[in-house]
Amino acid sequence: MTNDDLVTGYIYVLKSASKAPQIASIKPLYKAGFTVNDIQKRISNAENESTYLYAPVEIIEEIQVLNLNAESLETTIHHSLAPYQLDVVLDQMENY
Repeated sequence: MTNDDLVTGYIYVLKSASKAPQIASIKPLYKAGFTVNDIQKRISNAENESTYLYAPVEIIEEIQVLNLNAESLETTIHHSLAPYQLDVVLDQMENY
C-alpha cells in the first residue's frame, strides 16, 4: 500500500455458525459480501439479519480493497460464484 492508494472497502467471506438443522446440514455454507466499514461491526447483529440466516457467522477471510469499487468487486465475485449460490427461503427461523 502506498500513500496514493485509497481504501474503498472490504470484501469478506463468512461461514455460517447456524445450529438450525436445515442450515447446519449444508456443509460448507459460506457468504461473500462487502462493507465500507469495519467487518466486525457489519456482522455484529448477524443473529437478527436474514442476510446471515439469523445466525452467528465466523469470519474466514477479510480483504482490504484498494483503488477499486468494492461494491462492483463484490458483484463480480457473486456472478462468478453464481453456479454455487443457494436460494434459501426462510419462512420462520427458530432461535438455535
